[in-house]
Amino acid sequence: MTDEYILIFFLALAGLLGAKIIRAKYRHEFIVNEGYAGLLSHEGKLKETLAAGRHVRWGKHYRLAFVDTRKTLLQVAGQEVLSADNVGVKLSIVLTTQIVDAAKTVQASDNHIAHIYSATQIAVRAVVAGVTMEALLTERVAMVPRCAN
Repeated sequence: MTDEYILIFFLALAGLLGAKIIRAKYRHEFIVNEGYAGLLSHEGKLKETLAAGRHVRWGKHYRLAFVDTRKTLLQVAGQEVLSADNVGVKLSIVLTTQIVDAAKTVQASDNHIAHIYSATQIAVRAVVAGVTMEALLTERVAMVPRCAN
């Protein structure tokens, strides 16, 4: 009778050890901090966007990339632009940006900040080039909505 109990004990111990090894190999725990989004990919394919918190996935070949979703300031340094009456104007612009869709941001461009910077330069040049210097000085606050489009 004692041999049977010893055998059962060792089988149970082997089962627990096997379960622990499988759990360590196939269970992945990810923690995403507040202000970030986690992009979870499985075998190189984007599976889902994880919000802040603790996430557990079972399987192999999972990876998590973090994207900062907090508001960020982007400064477009002095731009020399000609107005409609050919007067040179030097402008500096400060933008507040925030990533809303982390997956789209990563998939759509290699460097989203460079794209925003370039689009801002083009928009400012287009708006200032169509306005005289006098109108620019009197309506500079009203120019902001035109640049946003």
